[in-house]
Amino acid sequence: AKDSKFDVSSLLSIFGKNKDDMMKEETVIRIALDELIPTIFARTLPDEILNRQTIQGFQFAYSKFLFDKDLNPYFELGEFEFSLKEIRAY
Repeated sequence: AKDSKFDVSSLLSIFGKNKDDMMKEETVIRIALDELIPTIFARTLPDEILNRQTIQGFQFAYSKFLFDKDLNPYFELGEFEFSLKEIRAY
Protein backbone atom coordinates (compact mmCIF):
# COMPACT_ATOMS: atom_id res chain seq x y z
CA ALA A 1 0.00 0.00 0.00
CA LYS A 2 1.20 3.48 -0.83
CA ASP A 3 2.09 5.59 2.22
CA SER A 4 -0.05 8.67 1.62
CA LYS A 5 1.50 10.78 4.41
CA PHE A 6 4.24 11.77 1.95
CA ASP A 7 1.84 12.44 -0.92
CA VAL A 8 0.82 15.92 0.17
CA SER A 9 0.78 19.14 -1.76
CA SER A 10 3.41 21.81 -1.24
CA LEU A 11 3.30 25.53 -1.80
CA LEU A 12 6.29 26.91 -3.67
CA SER A 13 7.92 30.16 -4.62
CA ILE A 14 10.98 30.87 -6.72
CA PHE A 15 13.49 33.58 -5.91
CA GLY A 16 16.99 34.44 -7.08
CA LYS A 17 17.88 34.11 -10.73
CA ASN A 18 21.41 32.79 -10.26
CA LYS A 19 24.15 32.26 -7.69
CA ASP A 20 25.43 35.82 -8.17
CA ASP A 21 22.03 37.20 -7.11
CA MET A 22 22.13 35.11 -3.97
CA MET A 23 25.79 35.73 -3.09
CA LYS A 24 25.18 39.34 -2.07
CA GLU A 25 26.09 40.13 1.52
CA GLU A 26 22.42 40.39 2.48
CA THR A 27 19.30 39.91 0.40
CA VAL A 28 15.75 40.58 1.57
CA ILE A 29 13.22 38.20 0.08
CA ARG A 30 9.52 38.73 0.69
CA ILE A 31 7.13 35.97 -0.29
CA ALA A 32 3.48 36.46 0.61
CA LEU A 33 1.75 33.24 1.62
CA ASP A 34 -1.08 34.05 -0.78
CA GLU A 35 1.39 34.15 -3.70
CA LEU A 36 2.73 30.62 -3.18
CA ILE A 37 2.10 28.12 -5.98
CA PRO A 38 0.42 24.83 -4.95
CA THR A 39 2.25 21.77 -6.32
CA ILE A 40 2.78 18.06 -5.79
CA PHE A 41 5.85 16.37 -7.24
CA ALA A 42 6.63 19.54 -9.29
CA ARG A 43 3.16 19.58 -10.90
CA THR A 44 0.96 22.60 -10.26
CA LEU A 45 -2.42 22.13 -8.62
CA PRO A 46 -4.61 24.94 -9.99
CA ASP A 47 -7.63 24.15 -7.77
CA GLU A 48 -5.66 23.96 -4.50
CA ILE A 49 -5.77 26.87 -2.04
CA LEU A 50 -3.72 27.52 1.09
CA ASN A 51 -5.37 26.77 4.40
CA ARG A 52 -3.12 28.56 6.89
CA GLN A 53 -4.49 26.38 9.72
CA THR A 54 -2.89 23.27 8.19
CA ILE A 55 0.69 24.54 7.78
CA GLN A 56 2.98 22.08 9.55
CA GLY A 57 6.43 23.18 8.45
CA PHE A 58 8.52 24.73 5.72
CA GLN A 59 11.73 24.00 3.88
CA PHE A 60 14.14 25.63 1.46
CA ALA A 61 15.20 23.65 -1.58
CA TYR A 62 17.58 24.33 -4.43
CA SER A 63 16.06 22.26 -7.20
CA LYS A 64 16.73 21.57 -10.85
CA PHE A 65 12.96 21.24 -11.33
CA LEU A 66 10.42 24.04 -11.59
CA PHE A 67 6.80 23.30 -12.44
CA ASP A 68 5.01 20.97 -14.83
CA LYS A 69 8.15 19.29 -16.26
CA ASP A 70 10.06 22.57 -16.70
CA LEU A 71 13.68 22.62 -15.58
CA ASN A 72 15.22 25.46 -13.60
CA PRO A 73 17.49 27.26 -16.10
CA TYR A 74 19.53 28.72 -13.21
CA PHE A 75 20.31 25.40 -11.54
CA GLU A 76 23.99 24.45 -11.39
CA LEU A 77 25.47 21.26 -9.99
CA GLY A 78 27.76 21.75 -7.03
CA GLU A 79 27.68 22.85 -3.45
CA PHE A 80 25.16 25.44 -2.41
CA GLU A 81 24.65 27.09 0.94
CA PHE A 82 22.97 30.11 2.40
CA SER A 83 22.48 31.67 5.81
CA LEU A 84 19.06 32.55 7.07
CA LYS A 85 19.07 35.61 9.29
CA GLU A 86 15.37 36.03 9.98
CA ILE A 87 12.03 34.62 8.92
CA ARG A 88 8.56 36.03 9.49
CA ALA A 89 5.09 35.12 8.30
CA TYR A 90 2.73 37.73 6.91
